[in-house]
Amino acid sequence: MAKLNVFSALIVCALVLALPGVSLAQPAGPVVARTAYTDEAAFLSDLAALGITPVHEGFEDDAAWGTVRSTISGGTHTAPNIISLGVTWTANNALSQVTTGPGPALTGVWGFFTLPHGDYTAGIPDGWITAGDFVAAGGWVRTNTPPAGIELIIDGDTANPIDFDGNNVLNGPHRFFGVIDPDGFNTVEFRETESSGDDWKYIFADDFTFGFVACEANPDVTGDGSIDILDIQAIASDWFQPATCPIDQNGDGVIDIIDIQIVCAAAFS
Repeated sequence: MAKLNVFSALIVCALVLALPGVSLAQPAGPVVARTAYTDEAAFLSDLAALGITPVHEGFEDDAAWGTVRSTISGGTHTAPNIISLGVTWTANNALSQVTTGPGPALTGVWGFFTLPHGDYTAGIPDGWITAGDFVAAGGWVRTNTPPAGIELIIDGDTANPIDFDGNNVLNGPHRFFGVIDPDGFNTVEFRETESSGDDWKYIFADDFTFGFVACEANPDVTGDGSIDILDIQAIASDWFQPATCPIDQNGDGVIDIIDIQIVCAAAFS
């Protein structure tokens, strides 16, 4: 994107600050403890109550996922990790890698899984890890080896997994599993629970929703001690892209006119 000159920055700020009806305040939400969900509607409702904009991952974006498309006709294509929409995806063991295929899809064409499905020799069942600055993570998981089970492990705490009070059985079709923690977390592992001996279980997923830790407004985006044209340039370079702090001034998960307004208001205050 072409860089703005000083005159252009003044014009941009004059225009955006003149826009009516745009609130720069974060909506207030209830303070809740870590909560597990098997109902996506309840998950989304509580996320909205926290004032967090959900970010959806459906694995359809070829710019992010195009190198890991696995099909019968096209062969298997995997990667150690994929970064998409501010989330890093990896397998839950060193042997496996991430991929997508049409079989796991709930909506669209592609769904997510890892290959191989866990590490037999190390006794690590099928699963994957998502990493980011989260307050919420959830997705639809299915199996082709029923009955299987699912648990979520937050920030590597294997001693205290989220097991949904036993309501974690997969009998084939997709089921939703998610967690919200307003205190935030950095990783969540989706791990299969019923594999044993030679009875290995496979899990697949699609249609994830993430909520990210809200940013506090910090108009000095570049961190150089001044609020100026460089900060506006930094925001403009990520225009309408998913983002995390410090670019995302109001913590709604996307770079847009509100973020420019916040920086301009600070620059000319």
